[in-house]
Amino acid sequence: MQQERVIYPLPIPWQRVYKAMCSFAAMNPCVPASPPRPPILAGWVYSNDLQKGACWADYVRWAESNGCPELLEINPTDFYITDTPTTHEVGPMGGALYPHATHDPKPYPDKLELSIMMTKLQSSWASIAGTSLAGATKPLQFTGEKSRALLVAANSEFTPAWGSWKHLSKTAAHRAVFSELRTNVNAAIYPHEVDHINFKVGHLSVTASGHAERAQPAK
Repeated sequence: MQQERVIYPLPIPWQRVYKAMCSFAAMNPCVPASPPRPPILAGWVYSNDLQKGACWADYVRWAESNGCPELLEINPTDFYITDTPTTHEVGPMGGALYPHATHDPKPYPDKLELSIMMTKLQSSWASIAGTSLAGATKPLQFTGEKSRALLVAANSEFTPAWGSWKHLSKTAAHRAVFSELRTNVNAAIYPHEVDHINFKVGHLSVTASGHAERAQPAK
């Protein structure tokens, strides 16, 4: 039986909607008193497309019933849309929890598919990485035999929230920021996904619009 189309926002814009709804609920009587919580971090990783779509539908109902539908306004490029949503239980690595629930393995993406995915990452990078990080980085290319690593140019003068461009902080909360970045990337390029994000550190020139223009390897 054919699945219906599923639509939901990427994590960062979804979190912005949630914060706006919480502010609205704090100043107005609402039913329920608070909006639903968004699926972030582990909640995002361990939920499939149908579950995320159902959660977003709850947001729409809450906003409409409480008279604040304008809070749902999100840039169309910040939505994930699929006509073949995942329905299986999600395991620790983001795949199906039970092998019999998976479909036949998909072929590796070809050059055209990789190009399309890279264009999508670059055009939506501010929503995927967040404004601050996006101003100091730019996705460059997929690498590795199966194209399951993402190479990102990074400004050597910027310090990422997770510690450094080469190492993760020992603090769990800081490492979670990097995990969220990889989750956002995989949500944007689904059904393809990357296991690693590597950084090419150098002097990154960023235009006023936030687009990186060049990256030179650090000496």
